[in-house]
Amino acid sequence: MSSSSLALAPLVTLLSLQACDPRSDDSAQPVGDAILGTVTVKGHPLGGVTVSAGQAQSASSLDDGSFQLPPSDQSGAAVVPSLLEHSFDPPQIEIEPGQDAGPLEFAIASAPFPSARDAFEGDDSRATARPLEPGAALQHGTGWPSGDADWFALELQGGTQYEVFTTHICPTCDTELSIYDSDGQTLLAEGDDFIEWDARALVQPATSGTYYARVFPFAERHGVLEYLIGARVYQDQDGDGFGSFHDCDDGDQQINPAASEQPGSGVDSDCDGYLVPALDEADSFEPDSQQAPRSLEPAGVSVGEVIHAGPTIEEAAGTLHEAADVDWFSIVVPAYAYYEGLFLTKSDGPSLAFEVLDAATMQPVEVENGWFGIHNDSADEASYLVSLSRSETAGGLWYFLWLDDYGTDADGDGYFSKDFDDEWDCDDSDPSVQHCG
Repeated sequence: MSSSSLALAPLVTLLSLQACDPRSDDSAQPVGDAILGTVTVKGHPLGGVTVSAGQAQSASSLDDGSFQLPPSDQSGAAVVPSLLEHSFDPPQIEIEPGQDAGPLEFAIASAPFPSARDAFEGDDSRATARPLEPGAALQHGTGWPSGDADWFALELQGGTQYEVFTTHICPTCDTELSIYDSDGQTLLAEGDDFIEWDARALVQPATSGTYYARVFPFAERHGVLEYLIGARVYQDQDGDGFGSFHDCDDGDQQINPAASEQPGSGVDSDCDGYLVPALDEADSFEPDSQQAPRSLEPAGVSVGEVIHAGPTIEEAAGTLHEAADVDWFSIVVPAYAYYEGLFLTKSDGPSLAFEVLDAATMQPVEVENGWFGIHNDSADEASYLVSLSRSETAGGLWYFLWLDDYGTDADGDGYFSKDFDDEWDCDDSDPSVQHCG
């Protein structure tokens, strides 16, 4: 177990940290006890995790996901360098502690845009590939700077089918994945856009031996990445195309990350850990009026990973349960930043109408069908209001407002600091520089 600090990528906040001591009847931690344990995801430890609270941080070991949380940090927020896999119900990460503490559970908030090399850097060729053991810890990686690709070595058994996948990439990252034979040159399988921008490749080697995986951005020359990678023996008991790692019910073909959930059914058909309510049911945020709007921040994960983003959905979803219902959101956009909003809806009749207003002038911002963009080109942060209403058709409507952060354009060259691949500005202080590949 390691307790040394690591130079990792930007950290992502996890919410609702709770701890309990099984030796007592309350939730208080014994004074002076450090919390020792392992961050696990669906029974598998996650490597490269940093857990912290307050000012102090302690790093996990990079291979087994174990960590030590000092006594002074037994409450507060926890942070990790990238989103954890939570395609299960409920959408929580469970820390399995050692003998000094009970379970710790917390929900996921968001993932960062990459800004530094990962702790494994040097893994940019077959000769320096880092081990990736099927069934073991998910591993954190970044493709940084532009042009960086990561190599992994896998020991696979002949005749067994495996899935190698990336997950929880940053909102504007797009991973691609290649699997190579033992020579590191013969391509056996490729993966791209399995779940939104996540990649997955299935491979069944004829003979046992060492095989290789390579992770790289869609636009390899200019793109950057933040991701987790894992490998599993492929098991798809219900034949719906999703292995047991991604599928929250591998015994029911109608339940998987690509399924459509029936509002009010009480069944999490799409495996996001969020139950869509009945469409005519008032949401818990009422009255979210113009005078008391709900505050909304960027989601921090790819819109396609809505199937893995239960906590994010909870914060930005609601119902327009009757014709008179109007919901309001408040959005604060930093100086020079660009935010983009997208609506996902379920309805049994009514259609969604929305308006975006500059809160200072109450002038409308131009919107498109189903989405909007807000570019604050001033040197100060700016506030905006979004109103959601519905047609007067009978029935109800559920919505989810997805907000993405594309970064800033401080140098005015038309490129943003967190945009996708070829649109990404790697130096937002110099208008003559956009790409660094």
